Amino acid sequence: MDKRFSPTPHRICLMAGPAFCLLYIVGFVFLCKFWPIPNPAWPAERLVAWILDHKYSYELGCMFMLIGAGLMGPWGASHSVWTRKTEGRFPVMYITQIVCLAASVAIFILISIFWGLAAFRAGQINPEITQTIFDLGWFTFLWAGPAFYIWALALGLGILWNPPEHQLFPRWSGWFTVVAVLSWSP
Repeated sequence: MDKRFSPTPHRICLMAGPAFCLLYIVGFVFLCKFWPIPNPAWPAERLVAWILDHKYSYELGCMFMLIGAGLMGPWGASHSVWTRKTEGRFPVMYITQIVCLAASVAIFILISIFWGLAAFRAGQINPEITQTIFDLGWFTFLWAGPAFYIWALALGLGILWNPPEHQLFPRWSGWFTVVAVLSWSP
Protein backbone atom coordinates (compact mmCIF):
# COMPACT_ATOMS: atom_id res chain seq x y z
CA MET A 1 0.00 0.00 0.00
CA ASP A 2 1.19 3.48 -0.79
CA LYS A 3 2.75 5.17 2.25
CA ARG A 4 1.01 8.45 1.32
CA PHE A 5 -2.42 6.83 1.67
CA SER A 6 -4.48 8.20 4.54
CA PRO A 7 -7.59 6.09 5.21
CA THR A 8 -9.54 8.82 7.04
CA PRO A 9 -10.45 10.99 4.02
CA HIS A 10 -11.27 7.85 2.05
CA ARG A 11 -13.60 6.58 4.79
CA ILE A 12 -15.30 9.97 4.99
CA CYS A 13 -15.88 9.93 1.21
CA LEU A 14 -17.26 6.39 1.42
CA MET A 15 -19.72 7.55 4.11
CA ALA A 16 -21.02 10.13 1.64
CA GLY A 17 -22.79 7.32 -0.29
CA PRO A 18 -25.19 6.31 2.50
CA ALA A 19 -25.63 9.99 3.40
CA PHE A 20 -26.51 10.76 -0.24
CA CYS A 21 -29.12 7.97 -0.28
CA LEU A 22 -30.61 8.97 3.07
CA LEU A 23 -30.87 12.67 2.23
CA TYR A 24 -32.30 11.98 -1.22
CA ILE A 25 -34.90 9.51 0.06
CA VAL A 26 -35.97 11.77 2.95
CA GLY A 27 -36.22 14.76 0.60
CA PHE A 28 -37.97 12.85 -2.19
CA VAL A 29 -40.44 10.72 -0.21
CA PHE A 30 -41.09 12.43 3.11
CA LEU A 31 -40.60 16.14 2.48
CA CYS A 32 -41.48 16.65 -1.20
CA LYS A 33 -44.12 13.90 -0.93
CA PHE A 34 -43.23 12.44 -4.31
CA TRP A 35 -44.49 9.05 -3.13
CA PRO A 36 -46.98 8.38 -4.56
CA ILE A 37 -45.85 10.34 -7.56
CA PRO A 38 -48.07 13.35 -8.40
CA ASN A 39 -50.35 12.57 -11.30
CA PRO A 40 -48.87 13.96 -14.54
CA ALA A 41 -52.42 14.43 -15.87
CA TRP A 42 -53.23 17.04 -13.21
CA PRO A 43 -54.09 20.45 -14.62
CA ALA A 44 -51.57 23.19 -13.83
CA GLU A 45 -53.84 24.75 -11.19
CA ARG A 46 -54.11 21.42 -9.31
CA LEU A 47 -50.32 20.99 -9.35
CA VAL A 48 -49.77 24.50 -7.99
CA ALA A 49 -52.34 23.86 -5.22
CA TRP A 50 -50.55 20.58 -4.37
CA ILE A 51 -47.18 22.36 -4.13
CA LEU A 52 -48.65 25.19 -2.04
CA ASP A 53 -50.26 22.68 0.36
CA HIS A 54 -46.80 21.69 1.59
CA LYS A 55 -44.57 24.39 0.14
CA TYR A 56 -42.10 24.66 3.04
CA SER A 57 -41.55 20.92 3.43
CA TYR A 58 -41.36 20.67 -0.37
CA GLU A 59 -38.64 23.34 -0.53
CA LEU A 60 -36.80 21.71 2.37
CA GLY A 61 -37.02 18.39 0.53
CA CYS A 62 -35.45 19.95 -2.55
CA MET A 63 -32.65 21.28 -0.33
CA PHE A 64 -32.09 17.80 1.14
CA MET A 65 -31.91 16.33 -2.37
CA LEU A 66 -29.55 19.09 -3.48
CA ILE A 67 -27.14 18.44 -0.61
CA GLY A 68 -27.45 14.69 -1.16
CA ALA A 69 -26.62 15.09 -4.85
CA GLY A 70 -23.44 16.92 -3.93
CA LEU A 71 -22.40 13.98 -1.73
CA MET A 72 -22.60 11.67 -4.72
CA GLY A 73 -19.29 13.15 -5.98
CA PRO A 74 -17.01 12.16 -3.09
CA TRP A 75 -18.66 8.75 -2.84
CA GLY A 76 -18.12 8.01 -6.53
CA ALA A 77 -14.59 9.41 -6.45
CA SER A 78 -13.72 7.11 -3.55
CA HIS A 79 -14.62 4.14 -5.77
CA SER A 80 -13.04 5.47 -8.93
CA VAL A 81 -9.65 6.12 -7.35
CA TRP A 82 -9.24 2.41 -6.62
CA THR A 83 -9.82 1.55 -10.27
CA ARG A 84 -7.17 4.12 -11.20
CA LYS A 85 -4.58 2.41 -9.02
CA THR A 86 -4.86 -0.77 -11.10
CA GLU A 87 -5.10 0.57 -14.65
CA GLY A 88 -1.55 1.56 -15.49
CA ARG A 89 -0.50 4.33 -17.87
CA PHE A 90 -3.72 4.71 -19.83
CA PRO A 91 -6.55 4.83 -17.26
CA VAL A 92 -9.53 4.83 -19.64
CA MET A 93 -12.00 3.31 -17.16
CA TYR A 94 -10.94 5.79 -14.47
CA ILE A 95 -11.35 8.80 -16.77
CA THR A 96 -14.72 7.46 -17.99
CA GLN A 97 -15.85 7.10 -14.39
CA ILE A 98 -14.77 10.62 -13.43
CA VAL A 99 -16.41 12.24 -16.48
CA CYS A 100 -19.68 10.33 -16.03
CA LEU A 101 -19.64 10.90 -12.28
CA ALA A 102 -19.30 14.65 -12.83
CA ALA A 103 -22.19 14.57 -15.30
CA SER A 104 -24.33 12.50 -12.92
CA VAL A 105 -23.72 14.89 -10.02
CA ALA A 106 -24.54 17.88 -12.23
CA ILE A 107 -27.75 16.23 -13.44
CA PHE A 108 -28.89 15.30 -9.93
CA ILE A 109 -28.21 18.87 -8.78
CA LEU A 110 -30.22 20.27 -11.71
CA ILE A 111 -33.15 18.00 -10.90
CA SER A 112 -33.34 19.43 -7.39
CA ILE A 113 -32.96 22.97 -8.69
CA PHE A 114 -35.80 22.52 -11.21
CA TRP A 115 -38.17 21.12 -8.57
CA GLY A 116 -37.19 23.84 -6.11
CA LEU A 117 -37.68 26.51 -8.75
CA ALA A 118 -41.17 25.19 -9.46
CA ALA A 119 -42.11 25.97 -5.85
CA PHE A 120 -40.29 29.30 -5.62
CA ARG A 121 -43.05 31.45 -7.10
CA ALA A 122 -45.87 28.90 -7.14
CA GLY A 123 -49.17 30.75 -6.89
CA GLN A 124 -47.60 34.08 -7.94
CA ILE A 125 -46.95 33.27 -11.60
CA ASN A 126 -48.88 31.58 -14.37
CA PRO A 127 -49.60 27.97 -13.26
CA GLU A 128 -48.47 26.66 -16.66
CA ILE A 129 -44.98 28.06 -16.03
CA THR A 130 -44.84 26.30 -12.66
CA GLN A 131 -46.04 23.08 -14.30
CA THR A 132 -43.43 23.36 -17.07
CA ILE A 133 -40.58 23.80 -14.59
CA PHE A 134 -41.93 20.94 -12.45
CA ASP A 135 -42.16 18.72 -15.55
CA LEU A 136 -38.62 19.69 -16.53
CA GLY A 137 -37.45 18.31 -13.18
CA TRP A 138 -39.32 15.05 -13.77
CA PHE A 139 -38.10 14.64 -17.33
CA THR A 140 -34.53 15.21 -16.19
CA PHE A 141 -35.05 12.72 -13.35
CA LEU A 142 -36.50 10.05 -15.63
CA TRP A 143 -34.06 10.47 -18.52
CA ALA A 144 -30.84 11.09 -16.56
CA GLY A 145 -29.78 7.47 -16.58
CA PRO A 146 -27.12 7.21 -19.32
CA ALA A 147 -24.35 9.10 -17.53
CA PHE A 148 -25.03 7.17 -14.31
CA TYR A 149 -25.23 3.83 -16.17
CA ILE A 150 -21.96 4.39 -18.02
CA TRP A 151 -20.24 5.42 -14.80
CA ALA A 152 -21.36 2.23 -13.02
CA LEU A 153 -20.52 0.10 -16.07
CA ALA A 154 -17.02 1.58 -16.22
CA LEU A 155 -16.60 0.79 -12.52
CA GLY A 156 -17.76 -2.81 -13.01
CA LEU A 157 -15.58 -3.35 -16.08
CA GLY A 158 -12.64 -1.70 -14.34
CA ILE A 159 -12.97 -4.28 -11.56
CA LEU A 160 -13.34 -7.21 -13.97
CA TRP A 161 -10.46 -6.20 -16.24
CA ASN A 162 -7.98 -5.82 -13.39
CA PRO A 163 -5.27 -8.47 -13.42
CA PRO A 164 -5.50 -10.76 -10.35
CA GLU A 165 -2.27 -9.38 -8.86
CA HIS A 166 -3.80 -5.87 -8.82
CA GLN A 167 -7.32 -6.86 -7.76
CA LEU A 168 -8.62 -4.50 -5.06
CA PHE A 169 -12.32 -5.39 -5.27
CA PRO A 170 -13.63 -8.96 -5.39
CA ARG A 171 -14.53 -10.06 -8.93
CA TRP A 172 -18.12 -10.77 -7.92
CA SER A 173 -18.59 -7.04 -7.21
CA GLY A 174 -17.63 -6.29 -10.83
CA TRP A 175 -20.14 -8.83 -12.15
CA PHE A 176 -22.77 -7.57 -9.73
CA THR A 177 -22.27 -3.99 -10.94
CA VAL A 178 -22.48 -4.96 -14.62
CA VAL A 179 -25.64 -7.02 -14.06
CA ALA A 180 -27.16 -4.20 -11.98
CA VAL A 181 -26.54 -1.71 -14.81
CA LEU A 182 -28.18 -4.08 -17.31
CA SER A 183 -31.22 -4.39 -15.03
CA TRP A 184 -31.58 -0.60 -14.65
CA SER A 185 -31.99 0.03 -18.38
CA PRO A 186 -35.46 -1.53 -18.85
